[in-house]
Amino acid sequence: PILPSALSAAGYEAFAFVTNPQLHPDLGFARGFDHFSGFFGELENPKKIVTQDLVKTPAEEVFARVEATIKNRGDAPFFAYIHLLDPHGPYTPPEDLRNQFTNPDYTGKIEGTVEDFGIVRSSGKRFSPDLAHFKSLYDAEIVSTDRAIAGFVEWLAKESLLENTHLIITADHGEGFMEHG
Repeated sequence: PILPSALSAAGYEAFAFVTNPQLHPDLGFARGFDHFSGFFGELENPKKIVTQDLVKTPAEEVFARVEATIKNRGDAPFFAYIHLLDPHGPYTPPEDLRNQFTNPDYTGKIEGTVEDFGIVRSSGKRFSPDLAHFKSLYDAEIVSTDRAIAGFVEWLAKESLLENTHLIITADHGEGFMEHG
């Protein structure tokens, strides 16, 4: 992470808020940051992340910590790297979005767990009620994440920080639901 080091040298306070244990400080990802907040539990071995290590902290909780930290930082300019793990499985969108996106007539057993994706994938069916339900949960998670980001942008505006803030929003990947391309 050369960017946080360069910005720190230029007088910025560099913060990292990271939900993905694959960016664990023990793997060098805290280098250059003045403050590193990891939203993951103790890992037996950060070099061998397993599915169970991907415990998701909802974006709203992450942004609440980001907002509190920024508000209490002082007057120095800041750089904040915010890495959200949603929308990644398990898909656990808020109830209102779950209801908006999923078929109320769905009677299958898919709940959005990481294991459920293996079940759906092993069926080999590109079109099935289970896969459609799984995709719907994913779509609801995307909207939930969008809401959280919008709330953070609104907070920046309310705090008069938005006009001097550059937002760069990117994603590491999407999901391939029995699709190739």
